[in-house]
Amino acid sequence: MHNMTFKKPLAIAIAVASMVMSGVASAQMTMEQRLAELEARIEAAEQRADAAERRAEVS
Repeated sequence: MHNMTFKKPLAIAIAVASMVMSGVASAQMTMEQRLAELEARIEAAEQRADAAERRAEVS
């Protein structure tokens, strides 16, 4: 079996907390990236709709 590298409970707790916080930060960034992408898609769709409306008015 593999021996544990951390022998003290405090060291284990710190390592686990660090891993959890890293995962939370990563998930948060992913959510922010998804929100930014969604906002960009909405903006692009609105611009396409405005352009189509202008073309319809000209025709």
